[in-house]
Amino acid sequence: MEYPIYYTVEEAKLLLPTIEEKIHKLMRIQKALEFLSTINIENEEGDHNVDLMITKLNMNYYKKLYLYHKYLTELLTMGVVVKDIQKGLVDFYAKFEGRDIFLCWKIGEE
Repeated sequence: MEYPIYYTVEEAKLLLPTIEEKIHKLMRIQKALEFLSTINIENEEGDHNVDLMITKLNMNYYKKLYLYHKYLTELLTMGVVVKDIQKGLVDFYAKFEGRDIFLCWKIGEE
């Protein structure tokens, strides 16, 4: 597929439910990643249970990181320009009078 992908207003509107779902997933995952990245556990005693807990936390972090990039890649593959995940702001390429323009959309808008 060639990029950028151009959309009409009608075509972009048809994608909004799918895009909104992915943006919401990205928002939740981003919050979880921010939280998980604040956890710092040291195992100076060499306790096996602490090692296990650290490993599980790392698995959870990297699973979420994988999902974050998976959903982001899906949006980018659709030709969506992701401007700000926290605000739920995306753009679509469009043509107007032979010029490239952006159709902007934010979560909560129709």
